Amino acid sequence: MVGIDCSPSAARVEFDTYDDHRMAMSLALIGLRRPNVYIRDPGCVRKTYPTFWRDLAKLYG
Repeated sequence: MVGIDCSPSAARVEFDTYDDHRMAMSLALIGLRRPNVYIRDPGCVRKTYPTFWRDLAKLYG
């Protein structure tokens, strides 16, 4: 990708979810491509998709 540092040493990026599960789940997908992505309040997905983080981890193989 042009303009996005996807190297292992990429700077940490943190995203606020504003207690919105859609924010957490959509922004988490960035972490599939870019390392050092952190979602603040990852627990906000608990009500709508409690196994989201486990299922997402499966994509890392």
